[in-house]
Parts: sequence; C-alpha cells; structure tokens
Amino acid sequence: MQIAQTDEQFHEIIYNSTKNQKLVQILNNLREQMYRYRLEYIKDADKRQILMVEHEHILKALTLRHIQEAKMAVREHIDNQEITILKNLKEQENDIQRKSTRQEKLNLKRSTTMSMSGTTAMTRERWQNSWVSTQTKRTRGSMTEMKR
Repeated sequence: MQIAQTDEQFHEIIYNSTKNQKLVQILNNLREQMYRYRLEYIKDADKRQILMVEHEHILKALTLRHIQEAKMAVREHIDNQEITILKNLKEQENDIQRKSTRQEKLNLKRSTTMSMSGTTAMTRERWQNSWVSTQTKRTRGSMTEMKR
C-alpha cells in the first residue's frame, strides 16, 4: 500500500536525522512489529487524513526548530495511534468472542438435538419392545384358550 510505504519513509527520515544509530536500530526492529497496526490505522480514510495533518504538524515544527511544539505533535501522533490500535484490538477481540459464543451455542444445540433424538429413538425402541411383548402375551393367551 502506497500510503503505508510513504508513512514508513516519513518516520525513517525522522529516525535517521537523529544520527543515533542505536535508536535507529531499535526503531527499525519495532517497525516490523508495528507494520500490521500501521495498515489497520490507514485503512480508514478519516484516519489517513488525520495522519497527514499530524505529519504536517510534526514536519513544520521540526523545520522551524520548535522543539516543544515538535515534541507535543509527536506525542499527539503516538497517542492517536495507540488509541486507534487499542480500539481495533478490542473490536477484534469482541469479534472473536462473538464467533466463539455463536459456535458454542451451535454446538450446544447440536448436542441437545442429538441427545433428544437419541432419547426419542430409545423411547421408540422401548415402546416397540413393550408392544411386541404385549402382543406376544396376547397371542400366547389366545392360543392357551384355544387349546382348552
């Protein structure tokens, strides 16, 4: 996705401008972890617009060397990302729970249906056996009377 690549490049320029190789290395390692969240964040058109405004604000503050303003803009950018990521994770968790609950209900319904059909089959079998037994007794009784 073009926007994700541009976003990564923007961050990379800022990272490299620190001239702190250890920091750049740490952030590059984190970048791989953050990539999927970045994609989730920029899927939403409104979030992309916010992202652009935040980046412009950060860039302007850095260009003008307004350190406090740059710090606040970066903090706001990170906070917004965090809020969105946590919200997305919560929604995913809720989706998984809903699917799991639906599956449990479906399994319970199947189990109950199978149990009931088994009970019905057993009841039917007992009834048939009882009926056959009764008929056999009647037949024997009729034959005994006929012999007399």
